[in-house]
Amino acid sequence: MHAISIENETHLLKCGLRLEDRNTPVPPLYTVTDAENVTRHFERCALHERKTIGDGIQVEFNNAGHILGSAFALLECVQNGKRTRILFSGDLGRPGVPILRDPDPAVEADYSYSRALTVNRGESFDLDRVCGSLSAG
Repeated sequence: MHAISIENETHLLKCGLRLEDRNTPVPPLYTVTDAENVTRHFERCALHERKTIGDGIQVEFNNAGHILGSAFALLECVQNGKRTRILFSGDLGRPGVPILRDPDPAVEADYSYSRALTVNRGESFDLDRVCGSLSAG
């Protein structure tokens, strides 16, 4: 699973860099090998479990209900007594899908970052076409 995700993200990264200037090649920020090497730092974390990942920084994963294993992350940082909550999410699923758990309710956050890509039903996904339409617009 990791290899598929890493290769997909690397391809999307290259696609995004192409959008800046199609005439000037831009080297990727990281390689597949870099991404594979970072996986040794991964730790398992159950849904709804708060985990300390640094001084004054905790993360909690909640069910996104999009695909099996999908989650959104709530990062909570406390610095100088001030709490900041940042929500990171990709696609969210719909309730009532037979083989998936319903997405967890929205959580309160100071900031929200979402990365999502939607394809119309019955339409095939063509990354080069999507990237081309993004650069044109």
